Amino acid sequence: MQLIFRTTILFALLCTFANVNAQSLLNRLEFGLHAGTLIYQGDLTPSRFGSYRTPGWQLGASASMPLNNFLAVRANLMYGRMKGDDAAYAHPDWRQHRSFNFNSSVLEVSGLAVWNVFGDPQHRTGLSPYIFSGLGFSFVKVNRDASNLDRDYFPAESGVQSGLETDLAHSTPRAVFAFPVGAGVRYPLTERLSLSAETSYRITFNDYLDGFSQSGNPDLKDNYHSISIGVFYRFRGNNSVKCPVVSR
Repeated sequence: MQLIFRTTILFALLCTFANVNAQSLLNRLEFGLHAGTLIYQGDLTPSRFGSYRTPGWQLGASASMPLNNFLAVRANLMYGRMKGDDAAYAHPDWRQHRSFNFNSSVLEVSGLAVWNVFGDPQHRTGLSPYIFSGLGFSFVKVNRDASNLDRDYFPAESGVQSGLETDLAHSTPRAVFAFPVGAGVRYPLTERLSLSAETSYRITFNDYLDGFSQSGNPDLKDNYHSISIGVFYRFRGNNSVKCPVVSR
């Protein structure tokens, strides 16, 4: 009988410890939903800021947990589409004649380290800026199209036509490493809920994200970035573990 009592006491203590730690963990977890635009940057856009004339879209979800008042870790899942089109630009005029275009789906999984500049945004009032960086992996399905190329404008011996032959013989990537770097701001609405706005630039070190390289600019790697708004919810709830009531 004494052994049963001691075992019950030990189980109750372990259960209480698990209950406290599980509750603490749940109270620190945050879940986010995000939506916005996905912007391609590469051979088919003259702007260093990307192809804003052919914006794509993206939807995402995240889970994060603070390590201390300033630093948090965050897991992201994002799905979207991006595209680029030479014909969207009138200058320089050769883009209208080259008229390459592409579109691609993007499924990205990433892990981030987030630094809240002024501390935990849920413990503050007003706007709270944050910056982040990490490592991601993107699954892509690239559809390239060179059928509108004006071959009279670009002679056979030009770098465009010879480069295109090389590009078409080169397979497009199915997956690429992506290195996100970004910043955002949050505004708390309640103790648990906050709004966010952020931008994130992805470095890929890949030149076939748009399907073209040698017929474009082989020295310019293809990248993409996103601009999004979202909501974060800090989870709170009762632990489902039921501990015994000890009596003797």
